[in-house]
Amino acid sequence: QRFEAHMGELEGALAAGQASVLASGPSVADVAIAMSAFSFYVSVMDEAARAKLPKVSALLAASYAIPGV
Repeated sequence: QRFEAHMGELEGALAAGQASVLASGPSVADVAIAMSAFSFYVSVMDEAARAKLPKVSALLAASYAIPGV
């Protein structure tokens, strides 16, 4: 439940039009969030959960696609 609440907060911040945590674009902050959320992303966030958090899902997927991450 706490994870969902935190992801909801992040979704709200990203819904303001940003595709990354910082307005300047992808950063270490995005990767840090993605790495923190990785186990939940692959084991808890099913398609229904990802559909409820489209901006967060896009942020995580983009971060995981960065070479070396």
